[in-house]
Amino acid sequence: MTDTNWFGKMPLILVFFYLLLSALWAYVSNTMLLHYVRDVELFSGIDTLMDWAFIVVTSLFLYKLLSRFILMVTDREQQYQTLADSGQALVWLAGTDQLCHYFNKTWLKFTGRSLEQEKGNGWAEGVHPDDLQRCLDIYSRSFEKREKFSMDYRLRRADGEYRWLQDDGSPCYDSSGEFVGYIGFCLDVTEGKELELELARNNEYMSAILDCLSDGVVACDKDGTLSLFNRSTREFHGLPEQPLPPDQWADYYDIFEKDGITRMKTENIPLFRALQGQEVNNQEIVVVSKGATPLTLLATGRQLVSNCGEKLGAVVSLHDVTMVKALEEHIRQAQKLESIGTLAGGVAHDFNNILTVIIGAAALLELNVADDPEQMELVAQISHSAERATKLTQSLLAFSRKQAINKQPEDVGSVVTTMQDFFGRIIGEDILLTTYLPDEALMVTIDRGQIEQVLMNLAINARDAMPHGGVLDIVVSPVENDGTQLDLEGCRYGHYALITVSDTGEGIDPETAKRIFEPFFTTKLLGKGTGLGLSMAYGIIRQHDGVIQVESTQGEGATFKIYLPLRDQSEKPVSVLSLKQLPGGTETILLVEDDPEVLVMNKGLLERAGYVVLSALDGAEALDLFRRGSDAIALVVLDVVMPGMNGKDVYGKLKEYRNNVKVLFVSGYTADVLNTKGVVQSGNNFISKPLNPQVFLRRVRALIDG
Repeated sequence: MTDTNWFGKMPLILVFFYLLLSALWAYVSNTMLLHYVRDVELFSGIDTLMDWAFIVVTSLFLYKLLSRFILMVTDREQQYQTLADSGQALVWLAGTDQLCHYFNKTWLKFTGRSLEQEKGNGWAEGVHPDDLQRCLDIYSRSFEKREKFSMDYRLRRADGEYRWLQDDGSPCYDSSGEFVGYIGFCLDVTEGKELELELARNNEYMSAILDCLSDGVVACDKDGTLSLFNRSTREFHGLPEQPLPPDQWADYYDIFEKDGITRMKTENIPLFRALQGQEVNNQEIVVVSKGATPLTLLATGRQLVSNCGEKLGAVVSLHDVTMVKALEEHIRQAQKLESIGTLAGGVAHDFNNILTVIIGAAALLELNVADDPEQMELVAQISHSAERATKLTQSLLAFSRKQAINKQPEDVGSVVTTMQDFFGRIIGEDILLTTYLPDEALMVTIDRGQIEQVLMNLAINARDAMPHGGVLDIVVSPVENDGTQLDLEGCRYGHYALITVSDTGEGIDPETAKRIFEPFFTTKLLGKGTGLGLSMAYGIIRQHDGVIQVESTQGEGATFKIYLPLRDQSEKPVSVLSLKQLPGGTETILLVEDDPEVLVMNKGLLERAGYVVLSALDGAEALDLFRRGSDAIALVVLDVVMPGMNGKDVYGKLKEYRNNVKVLFVSGYTADVLNTKGVVQSGNNFISKPLNPQVFLRRVRALIDG
């Protein structure tokens, strides 16, 4: 039995001892009297005397025991008070009425007040006003529920300074289990509290720094629970300001592999890998926030380890490379087009030489059989097929953006007609293409190849908007800007050609329509578009002093309108193979061409027009012929790209012989190749293959006469 249990059972022990002693005394005294005393009167007298003796002895004994007990109680209380007063803790006691009736000397010394001042609710006067109500609420609620509590508050010290106390209170019960009040122990935790506040300020400071970073930062503890993510991360993921438990992150975003399609497994997620001790270096992931565009991020992470080697968690930084990936995609697309363009340029050169022969032969044949209707029909078929082949070459160069950049008078309807077959190949058989063209020619000054590129981009977008088929309408019509056309607001007044491209696809929402011409803006999936097609279309049309607009209702298709200013309607393009007469002359012409068939055909065409033709297959032969008859040669028709010595080099040598030599450059190569050869395709000194006989002969005549 412990000392505490013995002390609590002292009254019961005293009663038991008294009863035992009384019984023993009575038994012993009666037994002895009955054995030795026979006289009744003597027996009664002795018995009475012994009773009094018992009372005196037991009273003295009980007195000694009670005195000892009282002394023990007094000592115990003194010990408790000494213990309470000698400790560092501030101790208080409260009764069942919630009023405090005891404070130890440490408390009183701390506050500098007397016990009478602190009793009851007097102690509350020293609590900081900002903490008092919270403190009283916790105190009252704990009394009602008979439960322990722990709270911190600021208490005014004797010198007037407020110090932080950690107050731990516990309910007290007597030996019978009845609630008798509360006891509380308070410790001065000011230094710890200040350290805690300093840590909080440091955390706030670090959070402010992290929030200023453009890269996202995510950290988790050793159990994988997210403990930190900065503002950039929240913006990447579309998360709210407050932290989210891991089980709620999936409600806000999804993580995919770099293809943007394959959902990433947990063991491949950068933060998980870093937590397992793996080094994560620029791992590419795609984050798709709910209701937002996909973001491509580079994740770099490490495991967090203490100085003792204990695993603390992991941290990952996230760098947004969405724009970089778009640029890379644009570069890849440009490289693809460059490859196609290179192939197209080589094919175009050979194909244009072939077409030059076919077109020239058809022109000469047309003159020979002009009086034979049956033969003329065959010639017309050859001419028509050659014209289609020429348009196909132009369309291919427009697709690869390798056509020569040169603004010329063009009929808008002719441009659309030229592209019509090419559109059919792009959009597929499940989309119906319809075109509506005006009866009259709408003449504009344009770079035909660039306008074809714009129309091609619009056709591709329309196809993508109609994955299950539909209708694509292209309408060409004249309009006048008299100040009432909203689409032409800010443009000069006058007449315009309007190209309307309409589809029956998914349509465009208003927010997307506002940004649709922005560079790199796209609603297509990752890797499905660069976001440059419509921005390039916008730039091309603006360079032509025109306007491009979009009208759409979501779910009801989209309509793009292109306005191009009209020029003098009297200027009409020369139709291919429209050969009525051959303008000619009697001058001497030096023809330089590395393709034998083209050389023969062009020589025959010039001779048929009356010219005297000297022909050469390369630059060296041409220079030799020119040196021998330079005075008689009125014009040199010079192929640009030739083996050995190209056209520019030959031209330089010719000028050494005669500075005022007239030259007409001819080539079937594309614009970029000619630029590298130093030949400018402008003015009247250049003509591209395939040659239109009438245009060729008119250009020859104009240069000789000029």
